[in-house]
Amino acid sequence: MVMQTLQIRLPKKLLDSIEKLVESNIYQSRSDVIRDAVRRLVIRQNILPQQDKKKEEILEDKQDHYIH
Repeated sequence: MVMQTLQIRLPKKLLDSIEKLVESNIYQSRSDVIRDAVRRLVIRQNILPQQDKKKEEILEDKQDHYIH
């Protein structure tokens, strides 16, 4: 999968929360946190094509026990 770069600005409190997820080894990087959050939003909004949803549901199941 080819990745593209996106520059975003976040409030310090939100960035600190993202850093805690990485420091807790729930995610490997800040990019992983943000990708997962966007992926979940897209799935929730029913924007992702059906075949991709199945792949993402597997990833969600893997992550759900970490995130409450």
